[in-house]
Amino acid sequence: MNPLKRARLGAGLTQLQLAARAGIDPCTVSRIERGGQPRYTRAKLEAVLGAIDWSGESEGKKEER
Repeated sequence: MNPLKRARLGAGLTQLQLAARAGIDPCTVSRIERGGQPRYTRAKLEAVLGAIDWSGESEGKKEER
């Protein structure tokens, strides 16, 4: 599962709720989670990550195991 999707689900948010918190289109959240060809800016990605308060540090720790 995509790390962003895992964090979003862990926060108990739908894509629509996360998009609203980040101030972006829900389609952008979907694109980021799918990891496809990016049509989003770094600012949008940072807004999404900030909306779920995700630093990625826990993901790195999981991968080290």
